[in-house]
Amino acid sequence: MTKKGSSFLIGVVAGAIAGTVSALLLAPKSGKELRKDVATGARQVGETTGKFAERAKDTTTRIASRVGEQSTRIADKTKETTKQLVDDVKGWRERRQGMVTLSGDSTVSEAEETPILPGAQAEVPVIPESGDDESK
Repeated sequence: MTKKGSSFLIGVVAGAIAGTVSALLLAPKSGKELRKDVATGARQVGETTGKFAERAKDTTTRIASRVGEQSTRIADKTKETTKQLVDDVKGWRERRQGMVTLSGDSTVSEAEETPILPGAQAEVPVIPESGDDESK
């Protein structure tokens, strides 16, 4: 139970006890009747406090259970999303490495170095530049 909740519970119990004792002591009754009424009032305060504590316990248990279930779902979703993201990045790297293999006089233009986002359909092929200019 939170500090605020326990403070409230203490206040309720203290208020109930103070109210019961005040009512009994200010009422014009004989000693025997007064003792009987004090005992009855104390028993009622105990029962009321027990019921309140049981409700608080049930509510806390129910909330804790819901938080646990939601935490498990969030953790599972996070794992799934992270795995998918890692797979997408690995696939992107593999596709990129397959496209950009330099050999001999081959060069890659700046446009060809632009990364391809995971899930994108367009691929940029590497076109080697000729070292010999035969058009002259």
